[in-house]
Amino acid sequence: MPSDPDAFVQQLPGLLRNLADPTTPHTVAELWCRISAFDWDRSAPVLLGELQTGPAPVQCLVMEVLVEEAELNGDAGLLAFLAPVRQLLEHPDRLVRGAAIGVVRSLSTLDQETIEALRRRAAEDELLLAREALLALIEQDDAMVEEFARWLGESSW
Repeated sequence: MPSDPDAFVQQLPGLLRNLADPTTPHTVAELWCRISAFDWDRSAPVLLGELQTGPAPVQCLVMEVLVEEAELNGDAGLLAFLAPVRQLLEHPDRLVRGAAIGVVRSLSTLDQETIEALRRRAAEDELLLAREALLALIEQDDAMVEEFARWLGESSW
C-alpha cells in the first residue's frame, strides 16, 4: 500500500474491486481507516464514481464505507452521495438496494425525493427490504408511524 495520498487515490478503484468480493467482517472498517488516513476528501470523487458506475459488489462496498463514515464522523460530508444512493434504491440487484437503504438510514436528514424512493421500497420491495425502508422512514420522522398505520388499515394486507 502506498504512503503517498496521490498514489493511494489512484490505486483506490483497484483496491475497491479486490476487496469487494468477497468481503470479510473487517473489510469495511479497514478500508474506511485507509481512506480516512490518506484523505477522505480526495478519495470521495473516486468513491462517488465507483458508486455510480462500478459493479454491484463495489457499489455495495462503497455504500458500507459511507455508512461507516456517517457513524464515525457524521453525515455532513456525504451530501454529494445522496442522489446516486437514491438512484441505487431502484437498482435491480437486491443487495445493492439493501445497501442503499443502509446508507439512507445512516443519514440524519433526507430530501423529499429520497423519502418518496423509500416509500416505494416500503410498498413494492420484498419483505426484508420493505421493512428496512419502513424503518428508515420511521427513523426520519415519528409521524411516519401514524401514516403507515393508517395506510395499513386502508390496504388489503
